[in-house]
Amino acid sequence: MIGNSGRLSVSHTAPACLRSGWARGIAAALALVLFLSVSVALAKEKDKLPARYRDWLEKDVVYIISKEEKDAFLRLARDEDRDKFMDEFWEIRNPTPGSPVNEFKEEHYRRIAFANARFGSEWVANGWQSDRGRIYIILGPPGSRQFFTSGGQVYPIELWFYTANEPSLPPFFYVMFYQKEAMSDFRLYSPYIDGPDKLVRASGAENNPRNAWKFLHDFNPELAKASLTLIPSEPADINSPRSMTSDGMLMKIVNLANDKFHKERIGLQRRLREQVTARLSPDLPALKVATLPLRDALGENFIHYSLQIDEPQNYALGSFKDKYFLNLEVQVRVMDAQKKLIYETTRQAVTYYEEKDLADVRSRPLSFEDRLAVLPGNYELEFLMLNRVNRVYYRASASVRVEPAAVPALTLGRPVLVQHCEPSTSSEDPFSFGGTRCTPQARHEVAPSANGALSLLLPVYLDPAGVAAEAPPLKLKYTVGRLDRSPQNKVVEDSLDRKRFDRFGTLLVGKSIHLQDLPPGSYLLSFQVTDPADGHSAGSTLPFKIAGSSLPPPNLLTSASLLQDGNNGNNDFWRGLCSLAQNAPDQAINFFTHALERSPQHDRARAQLVKLYFARGDFNRVASLFSPDGITKAFDLEAAQDLIASLDKLGQLKQAIQAAEQAIALPDPAPQLYEQLAGLYDRSGDKSRAERAREQARRLTEQKRQAKSDSK
Repeated sequence: MIGNSGRLSVSHTAPACLRSGWARGIAAALALVLFLSVSVALAKEKDKLPARYRDWLEKDVVYIISKEEKDAFLRLARDEDRDKFMDEFWEIRNPTPGSPVNEFKEEHYRRIAFANARFGSEWVANGWQSDRGRIYIILGPPGSRQFFTSGGQVYPIELWFYTANEPSLPPFFYVMFYQKEAMSDFRLYSPYIDGPDKLVRASGAENNPRNAWKFLHDFNPELAKASLTLIPSEPADINSPRSMTSDGMLMKIVNLANDKFHKERIGLQRRLREQVTARLSPDLPALKVATLPLRDALGENFIHYSLQIDEPQNYALGSFKDKYFLNLEVQVRVMDAQKKLIYETTRQAVTYYEEKDLADVRSRPLSFEDRLAVLPGNYELEFLMLNRVNRVYYRASASVRVEPAAVPALTLGRPVLVQHCEPSTSSEDPFSFGGTRCTPQARHEVAPSANGALSLLLPVYLDPAGVAAEAPPLKLKYTVGRLDRSPQNKVVEDSLDRKRFDRFGTLLVGKSIHLQDLPPGSYLLSFQVTDPADGHSAGSTLPFKIAGSSLPPPNLLTSASLLQDGNNGNNDFWRGLCSLAQNAPDQAINFFTHALERSPQHDRARAQLVKLYFARGDFNRVASLFSPDGITKAFDLEAAQDLIASLDKLGQLKQAIQAAEQAIALPDPAPQLYEQLAGLYDRSGDKSRAERAREQARRLTEQKRQAKSDSK
């Protein structure tokens, strides 16, 4: 917690598993972030600051200013520069740039005042310094706030539920605080470091996480689940090793100002404000994302995604003569679970409307749908959508798991809400399967009405060996419960015929759950599927609200190049890059080869094959990839050097020189290419050209060195 010393601390006693060196390393990394506080020894420059600037830095913005911004502020020598910096700091975050009323700034100081009024105590005099105050200031008021005591059987606990307002965080999550000693303040709970036994006083629970969890489960299942994971959509089992996912999320929250994605957003807002040519939408929640991994009839995996803006006033239309149009550009970054880039792609979409339809168009939400070629695995996706009409950017992110063709055990995928479904016109349309195309709903809200229903798609995965006609059907139970601990629950049960699963052991279940008898509020939909044949079960959850109003069908845009990706080799190329990310070079070679077979001009696939074959010493294969077009801009430095070296090793000196001359003719050639070309000229006997090439290499090297020095 953040106590009088200002230090954020976690449980004093770590679980026994932290005795291993690996676990201690992870715990240390977590503690390094969690122990960030306002009382860390300040730099000398900060000590010299006048009081009002020091208070602004140490108190007002301590949780929301990045290290780079803090360092820049400390380097300022004049008060007028500091005042200007402070004004710009708030204006960059202003949701309405130029407005005399900065809603972000007002909300921030309101949160500080609330934290001081509600979370101060005799142990932490200033509420903003407490754990609860810090989280409240960073994230704002929770969607729901629950208190637990159980007559002394559990330590005092607060459980806060949030709907994410930051793309770096899960869509829905909990934050938990508990009071370990009577003479102490509430501290932040860590599922990995603390564990359920730190929450329970009952006999038999001390230092026994399993017994503590059982007590919590009997007392309140929601609290028991949160003691294992703070992310409702993450599977949790007391018998499994503790997950670090929740603690990673806490790391992001307490250090959100220095989160890469957060800093990129602020940096982009700053640059766009300076350029005055485009701006990032300050209302980041305006862009929502829904994802659904699907496997087509050929067994190829895609991640289908939908980027949605629910409020029509948040996007603009352009006009041309008597037509109106939407013009979008979407950049997608596909990364592995460690956020290492696998590939990125840019998509375009334009659609036109008649003037007579304008009023109807302006009343509808906006949805951009597309799909990404991938392989089974875990992925992190980042989206940047540009409305080219008014130059406004929107950002979103998502975590997606793509299950393999044969799962080892019964598994549930992440459910997706849908507005409606209709017959599809093409199997390649986004969110199309089995002759049906569905429109997903990224907003987890259902409007209260007499015939209201929650419509969803739920992927179920089964070992193909278990798809046997003689085995009994699977049992699927849906449970709808209130997040405010109301005893009112709605339970719906179904059976799943094994014959409905495809040859890969996959079934996409469509379901509508009627909600007309439930009042408005926050709910949690729980799924549990059980295989009677072996008793194995799997579960998942989906938080949602009954609130707001129904959305009309969206103005739907899809990528102009969607139907071309299969024919031009792009899908194979992207799967090849996924193979490389999964350290499967043989598989990558197959995909890149298929890409070239589909499109002989696919030089990005050609360049990847060059590098893979060169690494194996297969110089003949590399030389065979030397096309009439030679080395193009699709070749990076490594691929160009590998192709040139392979031709040289095979004694094809003339072709090697030709390839090298093509490489240096491209924009911004590397000095290494001139050095390589100089060696080829030497062996051909052309000493004059060799010397000119070396001189050019020296000149480029000096230019790069000077540019690097100037940048410092």
